[in-house]
Amino acid sequence: MTTDFFSQQLARGQPGPQADALHAMLEARSVALVGASRRPGSFGARMLAEVAKSAAGPAVYPVNPRYPEIEGRSCYPSLADLPTPADLVLLGVPDTALEEQLALAAARGCRSAVIFGNAHEDSPPSVPGPAPGQEPGADSPRTLRQRLASIALSAGMELCGAGCMGFANVGRGLRAMGYVEPDPLPAGPVALVSCARTAGSASRSRSPPARNSSPRRLLTCPTRSTSRRRRFSRWCSRRCASRTGSGRYSPARPNTTCPSCC
Repeated sequence: MTTDFFSQQLARGQPGPQADALHAMLEARSVALVGASRRPGSFGARMLAEVAKSAAGPAVYPVNPRYPEIEGRSCYPSLADLPTPADLVLLGVPDTALEEQLALAAARGCRSAVIFGNAHEDSPPSVPGPAPGQEPGADSPRTLRQRLASIALSAGMELCGAGCMGFANVGRGLRAMGYVEPDPLPAGPVALVSCARTAGSASRSRSPPARNSSPRRLLTCPTRSTSRRRRFSRWCSRRCASRTGSGRYSPARPNTTCPSCC
């Protein structure tokens, strides 16, 4: 999911994302797409096309000041102009724009975000001030990833990323990715929470797809984010238990599958 800074702050007892923020992400009823584009073959165009394939039919809000509309949908110049806060924001923008756009999402009251970019910067600030809610002298977020995590932490937002491929909740019928995947996505009896970008796509690329090995929920997140993978896996397991009464749960490990028969 996010970064070590995020996990360290939670370990110190600071408030983090609420459970319903994770639920809002993985079963989003509204999705804002920052960087949506009309340009064929662009990441922004693929991102919009994939979300539009979602069987759940979430409200879709393209965000790009260059266009008044895209594919017949009203396009908003900024997240601040959305008619209502989005459950999920997809940030298909350059790393240099991530901090500003995530701050706008937090200010608008959006519940969660997917960060596709690596969140890399050549020259991080050398003497940062305390992060929002921190006491003077406390550890301050120095890297871009840490500052993004701090923004989300302060707003109670859930994050997927940076440096991820997004996710698909096949059982719900939600696609939150910018990469072309089969349509429809086959639903199997497992949930895959992967630390590898390619593992999820590889699990989908079998021909023909094997139903007993196709993920019903597919999420990717950075390798070092063990606590965030555990949150994802726990959510998937609880969804399974709520439907089956099984109550089964296995702690998440890299490329972990957990029961998902709901």
